[in-house]
Amino acid sequence: MPGCVPRPAWPRALARCAAPATVLLAALVGTGCGEAVPSRDGTEGPRPAVRPLAGPAGSAFRFRSEAVRSEIDLREVVQGVPGPAPRDRIPAILQPRMEEVSSVRHVGLHERVLVFAAGVDAHAYPVRMLDAHELVNDRVDGVPVLVTWCPLCSSAMAFDRRVAGEERTFGVSGFLWRSDVLMYDHASESFWSQLDARAVAGPLAGTRLPVLPLESMTLAAFRASYPHGRVLGPRQAGRSPEDYLRDAYAGYRSQPGLMFEVGERDPRLPAKEEVLGIAHGGEAWAIPVARLREAGRGPWTIPVGGAVWTVRDDPEQDRLRVEDAAGRLAPSLRCAWFAWAAFHPGTWLASRPTDAR
Repeated sequence: MPGCVPRPAWPRALARCAAPATVLLAALVGTGCGEAVPSRDGTEGPRPAVRPLAGPAGSAFRFRSEAVRSEIDLREVVQGVPGPAPRDRIPAILQPRMEEVSSVRHVGLHERVLVFAAGVDAHAYPVRMLDAHELVNDRVDGVPVLVTWCPLCSSAMAFDRRVAGEERTFGVSGFLWRSDVLMYDHASESFWSQLDARAVAGPLAGTRLPVLPLESMTLAAFRASYPHGRVLGPRQAGRSPEDYLRDAYAGYRSQPGLMFEVGERDPRLPAKEEVLGIAHGGEAWAIPVARLREAGRGPWTIPVGGAVWTVRDDPEQDRLRVEDAAGRLAPSLRCAWFAWAAFHPGTWLASRPTDAR
């Protein structure tokens, strides 16, 4: 079927691994039989329990701690997509269909889009559409890029899809770690953490994904900045145009509670307050977006990890940009506070706007 990802048979995939000690046998922490999965409207249900993951042939697989390479405590992994076979239930885009920005009618001018630019090309990915896909495997001016979005963390990151010189494609596993999407690559079936930017379980555990700069802005800002840019079109494999018309996470985003817990929370800010995070040289800083905007446009400068970064904000364009000392766009993360704090424990927090001047 067009847009469907072939699922390698687990025995064949496992046979490719050289050492039994590094074999990913499969299974994760999921919802127990008969238990309700917390809904996307933000209401809380029974907590996930451990159960084997049913494979494509209906058989069950399980992680064996003595036989799998893992960088994390697998008991912290939960099943985010209900059902016995969650993998690919959220369909990652493998062959994106793009439209010229001048002809776009399916996205409003004030809607938020994620933007990846390379060379003379720039592609925009509407957040409303990414809610339904979470991952886009794309190529921009020859760069094989993976654009990722986790609706639960409101986190967007871009990666180079080349791992050890080999270009890979990625799908949505249906599982979460610290409430953040776990991706998997089709070649090794290793599981990758978006916010940790590395493989956390499987043959490639410990391997890092190169992080690429990604911007966020309105469609109007994208059209003004990149008049020849292209936008993710309304017809993508795995979804219909009608699937993009509603906000499936509106209830969740309007509620203070989390759908899945992340362990001990940092109480310095409300869990879902939006922050701009910068990590460099073993140091991390978070700046509440509301405080930046209360203080005016800036620009602001902030030292992180021995380097000085410039933050530029344009509220009308919903655009936050972090630049290095040479004025180049630098990787940063705009996300919910709970997610930043969970993956950057001990992060510095700008307590007032002058901290970031």
